[in-house]
Amino acid sequence: MASVVILSGFMGSGKTSVGLAAAQRLGWAFVDLDAEIERQERISIPDIFSARGEAYFRKVESESLQAVVRAGHLSPGMVLALGGGTLTDPAAVQLVKSVGYLVYLEVDIGVAWERVAASSRPLVGDKQDFEELFEQRVRVYENTADLILPVRENTVEELAEDVAAFALGPKEADA
Repeated sequence: MASVVILSGFMGSGKTSVGLAAAQRLGWAFVDLDAEIERQERISIPDIFSARGEAYFRKVESESLQAVVRAGHLSPGMVLALGGGTLTDPAAVQLVKSVGYLVYLEVDIGVAWERVAASSRPLVGDKQDFEELFEQRVRVYENTADLILPVRENTVEELAEDVAAFALGPKEADA
């Protein structure tokens, strides 16, 4: 049984929605790293990027991840949704792998683009930049995952059920 499940994936993959639904299904706590950053900084992530830049954001992201772990938020029974770029930091990979299991929500680039193109997310840019960023990150997601869940046309609830089944393991999931 996995006691901490960490969701990774590109922007628009559904980490927050699936994570929240999986945590509810399991009766576990849910932490969204981006929401933690916004709470701590008291401004939105797009505002952090525009006012202070990506380097500052990545520093805060790393500190926030460490604080979540240090504060005991990652006690047994936790689903954590990472930001899309969290795993670009090797120290973050090492930290999350030491506390739980990584589930990669594998989204098609076209679906991700449809979901975020009109958003205020700071790294959306134009479609070509978006696709290049996707290609840079996809190998990290694949190489760090303990489980890869293709998003495809699955609903949030179907994906949450898969995450919960993985978290519980074969014996408890079938009970």
